[in-house]
Amino acid sequence: MSILRIRDDDVLVHSSGFKDVSTRFKQYHSWFAPVYGKVVHVANILCFDIQDFPEFIEFIKEEFKLGHLEPQIHGWRHDKYHKMSFVEVVDSLKKCQDWFGKTFNSNASIWYTPWGASEPHLWEAAAIVGLELRDTSNICTPGDMISALRRPEHYSFEELNKKEILSHWWERGRRLERILACYKYGSYSDAKLAEKELFK
Repeated sequence: MSILRIRDDDVLVHSSGFKDVSTRFKQYHSWFAPVYGKVVHVANILCFDIQDFPEFIEFIKEEFKLGHLEPQIHGWRHDKYHKMSFVEVVDSLKKCQDWFGKTFNSNASIWYTPWGASEPHLWEAAAIVGLELRDTSNICTPGDMISALRRPEHYSFEELNKKEILSHWWERGRRLERILACYKYGSYSDAKLAEKELFK
């Protein structure tokens, strides 16, 4: 069976909404524990910004080793890549790959662009550094996913897994928690029965 991918952008930046962003991310990540093997948490890293949190980097490395999390590239910083030149984009992505190699002992394979940027020169730059570019053309919002899960006669898990869900660790996350509960219990109706408080 295929696996649902949850695209989590902006890992890790300072946030006005959370004083301790590392603790908040770990809370968000903990929601995935009951569905390891069915759902993957794809943490899309801003390779410069995350260096403000060295202990958090160690957490990401450990979860990656355990197979609980998939780190990928979001950018060096949260830049407007569509306004950068081809050479500037290549240089930025090379810095990201260098950092990935030193940090995780392996390169990233996917570049999830900030704001879903999809200009032709970005695709070319990504290919040069061995990355597959993913914009926002094949994503599903948590709200849309919940609507689909409520109609199992129309959508199977296999069908739903063809799209990635775009979420952010700094969002409230109630809908994401419900989605993960559906994957844990096997259906929306069973999840609602088991987690009454969550589905109020």
